[in-house]
Amino acid sequence: MSCASCHLDGGHDGRVWDFTHLGEGLRNTIDLRGRAGTAHGRLHWTANFDEVQDFEGQIRALGLGDGLMNSADFHAGTRAQPLGDAKAGRSAGLDAMAAYVASLATYPESPHRAADGDLTPAGLRGRALFNRLACYSCHGGQHFTDSPLGVLHDVGTLKASSGTRLGGSLDGFDTPTLRGLWATPPYGHDGGLATLETWITQMAADPSKRHGRLVELSAGERSDLIDYLRQIDGREPAALAATGAGLPSLAKHLAAHGAISGAANDPDGDGAPNLLEYAMGASDPTNAADAPETPGFWLVPPTGGDAAGPALVFAVRAGAAWSGATARSGELIYRVVGSTDLANWTLVPVAAPVPAGWPTPPSGHEWACFKLPAEAMPGGSGFLRLEVQVAE
Repeated sequence: MSCASCHLDGGHDGRVWDFTHLGEGLRNTIDLRGRAGTAHGRLHWTANFDEVQDFEGQIRALGLGDGLMNSADFHAGTRAQPLGDAKAGRSAGLDAMAAYVASLATYPESPHRAADGDLTPAGLRGRALFNRLACYSCHGGQHFTDSPLGVLHDVGTLKASSGTRLGGSLDGFDTPTLRGLWATPPYGHDGGLATLETWITQMAADPSKRHGRLVELSAGERSDLIDYLRQIDGREPAALAATGAGLPSLAKHLAAHGAISGAANDPDGDGAPNLLEYAMGASDPTNAADAPETPGFWLVPPTGGDAAGPALVFAVRAGAAWSGATARSGELIYRVVGSTDLANWTLVPVAAPVPAGWPTPPSGHEWACFKLPAEAMPGGSGFLRLEVQVAE
């Protein structure tokens, strides 16, 4: 059995394989075309390989071959384990195979696009829905995936047959790219969804919205979204950046930690409500020791005649798209407002550089900085406030 048995010319066989004996479960064959090896991040549905050379173990255990690496090298240290000691550079044959897989950087062109290669009218409407629903939160960036963040997601498809990850617990799956999706049925980690229509319909029926806000779409809108998904190939421009998608969704956060208002708003009593903790990088709002990245204040040094004044530095989910002093990032809206009297919050702050030496932001977040312009503070003093709310 060779690699081409499942991946002829780098493609996929459309079959589901049982890898339970390898510490996994039922797994749908992944098309290698366009993925350029590890360009998207780790490999497989459970992100259990971090280099193409990790297939040495499958050559031995699944293909029943002798392997391409010297056995002594393979069994040295933790090299025999996926994610163990690096295998790259230990075998010319393995490295050549990895180079070939990395060369598979081109996606098959979608036949569902218009004759001139552009999106169809339905595809354009679907793209607008994709952005409106913030699907890019997980399927974002150049590769339409947040796989480089290294976080797995449960979108409601975990079941007993999903098995394990490297023989251990499995709590989600790596986000697959949407490029070339038209060519890769069946769908899902176990191939349990024959068509995109089946996939979207099933996910839209999930009231917990574990696979995003599909429940909000009408039948016609779902059809437009599916048309867009079928037309995403290598010609489609990059999606908006993944917006902290490696972090739990708001629904999952609330399911684990309670409401964002009322008596359960601040279970650890640290003065930061659940919504603020969620928005600013804390993972457990029931633990006072796990504080959110609360805003930091600093004094802007005078530059170009601009008087010194207060500035606000705070963590936002990565990829936030700012319009003035307001940004949307996934399900959240961040807004910075200013005042000179603490009564009227009508002043609009302006963006400022994050000060040098600021600490590393929480995973999946980035720093934002805003200040009040000098002309907004005739008395020389001003105040800044950060507001966070859930998008409608």
